[in-house]
Amino acid sequence: DRTTPTTTAGPSNSMRILLLLLLAAAAAAQQCPRTGGCILNTPDDGNVPLNPYVVSEIVSTDSCTPFTKYLRVYGLLLMANPSGQSLPDNTIKWIAHAVTELFPPTASDLDLQKKVIESMFRYRAALPLFQTNVMDLGAIEERVSMCDIITIGGEFRLNREGQVMEIYEHLLHAITDVGLHRTFPREWGITATSDLYHAMQEAITAGLYDVSDYGETQIPDQEARNRVQMQEFAYWALSTIQGVHTLYFKGESTEWKLSRSLDVQNQLPKFWAIHEATTAKIFGEISTATLNALGNLQGSEIDTEEAPWPILAVGRGDVSGDVVGEDPCSPSPIGGVCNIVSSGSTGDSSSAASG
Repeated sequence: DRTTPTTTAGPSNSMRILLLLLLAAAAAAQQCPRTGGCILNTPDDGNVPLNPYVVSEIVSTDSCTPFTKYLRVYGLLLMANPSGQSLPDNTIKWIAHAVTELFPPTASDLDLQKKVIESMFRYRAALPLFQTNVMDLGAIEERVSMCDIITIGGEFRLNREGQVMEIYEHLLHAITDVGLHRTFPREWGITATSDLYHAMQEAITAGLYDVSDYGETQIPDQEARNRVQMQEFAYWALSTIQGVHTLYFKGESTEWKLSRSLDVQNQLPKFWAIHEATTAKIFGEISTATLNALGNLQGSEIDTEEAPWPILAVGRGDVSGDVVGEDPCSPSPIGGVCNIVSSGSTGDSSSAASG
């Protein structure tokens, strides 16, 4: 007689397969390093809505630890209220207004603009908002492209100009590090071969940009150091071109020597060429009213006037409707490809300057 084989309790085949997939995903994540120490290289195509010009409501969450609420605007995830902090919703809404104004419908190349915003969705661009700095963020740093923070109040309390520059600077960091880096790898790639890198070297050689605060001693990892130097250079150059530097930067900088758009055009021709081919076609300027409202933010309930809500973007109307279909802080999708920008990358769209 044939004996019936005995079985031991254990996971089903489906459970085994799921376990293997999870292990494979973990291994893939380890094999797909983040650019500059913070930019995801595994695209999340399921995170991109058909219409990327959308803004969510403020959502309470327990999955973006240590943050307990978020708002997503044009692909940028704004996360707030880590343990012990309570930022007013009005503050987050004003920052969302600023983002929508940076991407107006009056831009000369709306196709390119849309691709930049889609890249921010696809690679989970994120910015945490703090009243005081929190450095240990845990697993969330592995799940979103989060390269910097915005501080509201704190050292900027009663410093209107400083608060404007703090918000504006770090919005630009998120957009250039993720949206522009992914969409225009030849021009804006966070690599040592991109046009941005060479434009930065031009500025350093000319004595117009000093990177001594971002040297090897401060940032030992070379790729992270390059990313910081490049994002800071991009911020200085763009803020000068857009006139924000002249209006709101107070004091004298040892890091940056130019103050007018014409200075950038005349003295940094390599960056000006990048700007003309890309950001000049997709960016708008944040209105003076919104910038002044940002300057009045204190991180408390006595903040500036109430932000109009929902946002009625000029030329687009009501841009509410981002339902955030999947958890924006969930682990990266299983089976995602590793898409690292290199000198030969074409990115998420055709390079603007190539045609």
